[in-house]
Amino acid sequence: MIFVNSNKIEVSLGEASYFEAIRVLSYSYYLARYNEIDLFVDVFWSSIYVDENFYFKDCDELESFLDKFNYLHSMIELKSKVSVKFNHIIIDSRKEYVKRKRQFNDDCSSINKILKVKGADKRSLLWPLKNHLDRVPKKVVFWKTTFVHTMMGTSNDVIWVTDGRETDELYSYTEWNEIKENLKLLGYDVVEVEYRTPIRELYYHLATSEFAFGYNGLCQSVGVSLGTPTMLTNWKRSSNLNYDHLLPKVPVDMFKDKRYIDQNVQIAKQKVSVFRDFYENFFGE
Repeated sequence: MIFVNSNKIEVSLGEASYFEAIRVLSYSYYLARYNEIDLFVDVFWSSIYVDENFYFKDCDELESFLDKFNYLHSMIELKSKVSVKFNHIIIDSRKEYVKRKRQFNDDCSSINKILKVKGADKRSLLWPLKNHLDRVPKKVVFWKTTFVHTMMGTSNDVIWVTDGRETDELYSYTEWNEIKENLKLLGYDVVEVEYRTPIRELYYHLATSEFAFGYNGLCQSVGVSLGTPTMLTNWKRSSNLNYDHLLPKVPVDMFKDKRYIDQNVQIAKQKVSVFRDFYENFFGE
């Protein structure tokens, strides 16, 4: 059972990412919906990541991350009459932030164990988002490892990584661009997004795309919550293991192969449908 002793809870937004935003929203709505209660949620942010207006520090953005969070909240799909209200608090103490983050991770793990028994991926905590738009054949949402906000070393500075990051599982900046061009050669309309893409624009493109492809990060959780077939590289670190289609790092020329793309898109479509099926079976909606 997923029970709470009060109609007020506390959560931590972690490093202020789309993954964390979806996790906070999903955790809160699972508690509210399962217990059929109105829920009040204190969301703790760290001043390490955001300024007093919830913008990433020293980063060139069109909107704050709170703007993004609030929009995602407005698009939560819910047939029940319960409500969830969020109160956002920025804390300066790194020690307190780490403590709250660990507690929230433990709280999410507790729910995940229950959901796993019901058939969900033990590492996923997702709630569906509204999507009443038609998908556009051959439209692809694409993201690569540029303009990523990240902590650098042991400093507390959050900066944009503008030249791409490469690991054993990730492609180089040049390779990402080659993949993008190869998809275009196959007739795909490739729409590239990044963290600076306004949330309404990002949401619209994910909601109307045939599939999405990028590294493990950025908007993968938003995509899955929208029912968007999602293919990822950097597969060893995926957080939505049952719902994303995880591709090994293959030569970029493989993305010229229509049969290779078609086969993997079909797998991605099958895998993302599992999430929606689980949600409908769990709540009977």
